Amino acid sequence: SQMESKARAEGFDIKSFKSMFRVIYFLAFNSRKYKVLHAQTSHIFTFAVITKFFHRGKIIYTRRIDKSQSGKFTRWKYHQADKVIAISEAVKEIVEKFINRKVDVISDIGVVRDLDKSHAQKLMQNVKQNEGQKIIATTSALTQDKAPADMVEAIRILNSKRNDCIFLHFGSGSLEQQIEHLIKETHLEDVYYLMGFADN
Repeated sequence: SQMESKARAEGFDIKSFKSMFRVIYFLAFNSRKYKVLHAQTSHIFTFAVITKFFHRGKIIYTRRIDKSQSGKFTRWKYHQADKVIAISEAVKEIVEKFINRKVDVISDIGVVRDLDKSHAQKLMQNVKQNEGQKIIATTSALTQDKAPADMVEAIRILNSKRNDCIFLHFGSGSLEQQIEHLIKETHLEDVYYLMGFADN
C-alpha cells in the first residue's frame, strides 16, 4: 500500500501480510514485545482483540468513519479496547451512543504549506476549467465503504442547479471503473474528474 511504501522509505520497521491468517498468527505469537497495539481499521481491531489473550498488549482503536454500528460482537469488541479514539466530535457521538463509554477525540490534522504552483499546474493538465469556475475536491478512496457513487450523485444534483464549478476526486480503489462508468452515464465528464492517487 501507499502507507507501507512511504513508511519503509522513512525507515520504519514494517510487517506486511498477504492474508488475514498471517496477521492473526503474527499478533498471537510475535506481538508480545509490543506494549501497545494501535488499530486504525475495524479488521485489524478485530484481529488485535481476538488475539489479546496471547499478546496481552494494550489495544487502542481509532474510529475514523461516522457510520452507525450494530451487533453484539462489535459492541463486545469495543469493550476489549483499552482506549477508543474518534477523529471528530461527530464520530465520538456515534461511538459513545453505541458503546455507552467515554471516547476521546484526536482530530485529523493538515499541515499548512505554500502551494507548489508547478505541481498544481501539472495535476490540472487534463482538467477543463472554464473561466470563473470554482474547484471542489475530495481525497477519498474509491472503495465501497467510502460510497463514491453517493459523491457522484451529489455532484450531479449540484450541477443540475448551477454550472460554475468542477469536481476533482483524488484517490484510487477497486470501484474506479464502476465510478468512471457512472460519471459517463450521468454526463458529468466535463464536471467530475477522477484524478487518481497523487503524491503531496
